Amino acid sequence: GGALPFGDDVARVAVIGPNGDREVIQGGGSARVTPTDVATMADGLRDRLGDGVVVEEGCDAGRGPPAIDGRHLRGVSGSAGVAVDIVDADGAIRRRVRPREFRVVFFASPAPGETTEGWSLRAAAMFTPTRSGPHRFAIRTNAEAQLLVAGEPVATASDDGTVELAAGVPVELKVEATTPSDPSLRVSLELRCAPPLPDDAFDRAVAAAAAADAAVVVVGLDAEWETEGRDRSDLSLPGRQVELVRAVAAAQPRTVVVVLAGSPVDLSWAGAVPAVLWAWYPGQEGGRAVADVLFGVADPGGHLPCTMPVRLEDTPAFLDVPPDPGHLRYQEGVFCGHRWYDARDIAPAFPFGHGLSYTSWSVGPPVVVDGPTVEPGACVEVDVEVANTGDRPGTQVVQLYVGDVQASVRRAPRELRAFTKVALAAGERRTVRLELPPRAFAFWDEQLGCWHAEAGEFELATGSSSRDLAGRTTVTLAGDWTAPASAPLGS
Repeated sequence: GGALPFGDDVARVAVIGPNGDREVIQGGGSARVTPTDVATMADGLRDRLGDGVVVEEGCDAGRGPPAIDGRHLRGVSGSAGVAVDIVDADGAIRRRVRPREFRVVFFASPAPGETTEGWSLRAAAMFTPTRSGPHRFAIRTNAEAQLLVAGEPVATASDDGTVELAAGVPVELKVEATTPSDPSLRVSLELRCAPPLPDDAFDRAVAAAAAADAAVVVVGLDAEWETEGRDRSDLSLPGRQVELVRAVAAAQPRTVVVVLAGSPVDLSWAGAVPAVLWAWYPGQEGGRAVADVLFGVADPGGHLPCTMPVRLEDTPAFLDVPPDPGHLRYQEGVFCGHRWYDARDIAPAFPFGHGLSYTSWSVGPPVVVDGPTVEPGACVEVDVEVANTGDRPGTQVVQLYVGDVQASVRRAPRELRAFTKVALAAGERRTVRLELPPRAFAFWDEQLGCWHAEAGEFELATGSSSRDLAGRTTVTLAGDWTAPASAPLGS
């Protein structure tokens, strides 16, 4: 819709939304690592526009108090990070670390073989709030712990606590914890804080968007919503995020929505905005990378590795809610991912493989190098001409799907079997070659206990997503082909 990329006419950007200026860079649980530095979405735009960036949260979307951004923490002595000490029963410091975040995980004792009875963990840092008002603190730990704020007890491992803080005024946070009596010293501790949200936060966000040259609404989930050992019950964006997107889009025609999430969410609002950029959890440099895309320094170029459904009821596992906790039957069988939607002709919000560029593209039909007849066990080479038909450089992912025209078992209409990413200058065209190994035509034959490609006709389709397939041709497998389970994928 012409909203992207931003040009010189965009000097003032309103960054709106609960994820706009938070360190939402990765999921939770054991996948989480401590970054060395973080650029939020707002930080990336500040690098380019400086004071031209206005930030308004608009609404809350937390599942509970979020992790404290490391940029708001300093050591008590002014050094970077949080001072964390493991202290033994005699008061001696046995391990000292300085993480950037108020989070520490120990998987092994610093003194193997010694008992850890009576050991403790002490962590301290100076925290500078960005808002004035009541701040709710929570300790997440497997130990017994207490939080002191400016020397006063506020929270424990079992009870959250609230304290009044002033914006810009540093305050000391100190956590004292008794470690579990475990020879391996497996202990984890994280301090979290939910700052106050102004009563007029929603209205302020909409007003800021209306006054800017463009609005970037950053919505999604975070490490509390997406973590191990915990499932989401629906696709909804938490809080008032959908309402916020619609209100900002109504006030600012040049609204771009950036989604930070690791799995599909409700996209019913997507038609109300001119551009959506799905950034996943982009890592510690994500803010700068997204800013490069927004201003056209980099072409978006990515393509979806999953289907974005319209509603939860459309998904393959919707009726597979386990009647017994811990048991999931995967009743969709081979019809997982895009195969499910294609076989049932269910329209997705965005299909598997979808992705747009700042330029336009032409993807030609598949051309089988050695002709339409394929001998059993042979690899099939396919040429596809791709052209950048626009006026700027970009990237495209050429996708090749294979479908068995008449199979003896139930198979998906088509399956992605090869793809390649190509970067082309404006007006450039290139022929790319994709290879289909014998397994690309096969299914797992439960009767024979092996991979089995049946003789007959197969359709080859090329395009830029599972639903954008303009080029098609057919090949004929001259005979049956089988291979054991141990056969390499490329065979």
